[in-house]
Amino acid sequence: MHALQSIFAALVAVDMDTAPIPSTNGCTAPLLLAQTRDAETIRRLEKAWQTTTFARNAELEQCLLDRGFIEILSDGKIKKFEDELATTKGKKGPFLTRVPSTKTSIFVHGRAAVAYGRINTNLPSAESRAIPFVDYFVWDRGLWHVYFSRQSDRPPKPNW
Repeated sequence: MHALQSIFAALVAVDMDTAPIPSTNGCTAPLLLAQTRDAETIRRLEKAWQTTTFARNAELEQCLLDRGFIEILSDGKIKKFEDELATTKGKKGPFLTRVPSTKTSIFVHGRAAVAYGRINTNLPSAESRAIPFVDYFVWDRGLWHVYFSRQSDRPPKPNW
C-alpha cells in the first residue's frame, strides 16, 4: 500500500493543468464531454474503459488514455499506449471479456484520481476470474486521462 500512496502523492504534486479551456483533441464521444473533478466522472470513465476492449472501441480508448500510458499486467508484462490500442483493435493479444466492476472504489484529490477494485474476466479457453486492478487518472487541460494501470493476480487459496 505504501507504494500506491507514494505514486499518488507524486502525482498530486505535479501541476499538469496548463490550459484554461478543456480540449478533447478531436475526440467527440459524448462520454468525454462535461467532465468534472469528481468521483462520478471517474466512475463513468472507468466503466467505459473497462468495456472499451470488449467493444473494440480504440478511438474512445485513444481519447481516454494518456499518451504516456503504461499498464503492468497480472503476469508482469508491461504494455504501453500503442500496445493497449493494438490489443483493443484486435491486432495482438488474446480476446479478453471484461465485466465492469460494480464495487470500484474511487479517490479524487485535486488533479489526481485513483480507481481500484476487481475486474471479472474471461480469457479464451480459460475459466472466469476476478483480477484486482488499480487505475490512476490525471486531470490535464480539463479532461481526465488514464496514465497508469496495474493488475495483480490473487494467489490461489491453500488446500490445507
